[in-house]
Amino acid sequence: MPAPKSITGINVGAQGAFEADPVPVGTSFPSGTVNTWTADDPTIGLAPADPTDSSEADVIVSVPSSYTGSGFNLSVLTQMPADASGTLPAALTATVQVPVISQPAPLPTGVTINQMPMAAPAKRK
Repeated sequence: MPAPKSITGINVGAQGAFEADPVPVGTSFPSGTVNTWTADDPTIGLAPADPTDSSEADVIVSVPSSYTGSGFNLSVLTQMPADASGTLPAALTATVQVPVISQPAPLPTGVTINQMPMAAPAKRK
């Protein structure tokens, strides 16, 4: 199995995106799977990355600008739907430590102009 993607942390006052990936690599969650995200610190904000995705496979995590801790635990509980016999499989869980970087993300110090392709302009977040 390849190494997991690294958790690099979130700056104070910023957001980070996280996803729930199936293990082992090459498998996929069946339709109807639901992910429930939690953080062990109530000041950490959690919101679906795509509010129209009922599985909530991806989450946006917000760290308030007043945050003074060094990090928090982010957990996901993944519940797959019942199989053909009606048996509900045990929920899968994972927890990671997310570091909080104490200084805010740096602001831009300049600007450049780049030409975009006409067919598919990039979306700005």
